[in-house]
Amino acid sequence: MPQYWLKPLGVSTPPDPLPDEWTVGLDLDSYPFPTGPANPRKPPPMGRGDRIIFHAVVHAHVFAEGEITTIPLPHNDPNYG
Repeated sequence: MPQYWLKPLGVSTPPDPLPDEWTVGLDLDSYPFPTGPANPRKPPPMGRGDRIIFHAVVHAHVFAEGEITTIPLPHNDPNYG
C-alpha cells in the first residue's frame, strides 16, 4: 500500500515563491526531490509506488502530485546540508 508524502516547495521566510515557469529546463521524468531527513541516520521510509503531493508554501496550494518510480537514493546537496 503506497504512502503519501507532502513536499513543500518555496520558502516562507522571507517569502520566496516558485516562479510560474518553475519546470522549464527540468526533466520531470526524473525530477530531483531535494529533501532530507530530520535525522540523517534514519531517512524517511519513502519507496517505489509512494505518492508525493507538492505544496506551494507561500501560496498555500497543492499544485501537483507524483509517484516515486525508483528506489530513492541519498544525495548530499550543498544547498540543503
